[in-house]
Amino acid sequence: MDILSDLPDTFRKPAVQLFLDSLGEKFVLAMGQGIGHALLTRPEEHGIALGKSRLTLQVVDTNPRAKKLYETLGFRTTGTYNTYPMGRLVGWRFNKVDFMEKTLTSRNRVP
Repeated sequence: MDILSDLPDTFRKPAVQLFLDSLGEKFVLAMGQGIGHALLTRPEEHGIALGKSRLTLQVVDTNPRAKKLYETLGFRTTGTYNTYPMGRLVGWRFNKVDFMEKTLTSRNRVP
């Protein structure tokens, strides 16, 4: 089954990047066991196989351990936006979000 066949052409255009979403809060009980590292291996390999040039993600300021992991794996911060005070109105507990990206090449696979 080709899930892309029913999408409009604008959604089928090849993207340069692969975006990761919602890794953090689900794995709080497993911190320090290598799960985050393992979870990033597959998307990186998939992105390389698809010919993508970068892998992007966002990390909130209340999750410094995740940011440190991403930096260890070769991600760099490319931008930051502040969510305060408007984020508080919708119940967010964080004040800023960092955009991070990693350039993908077959030579920089996750160790």
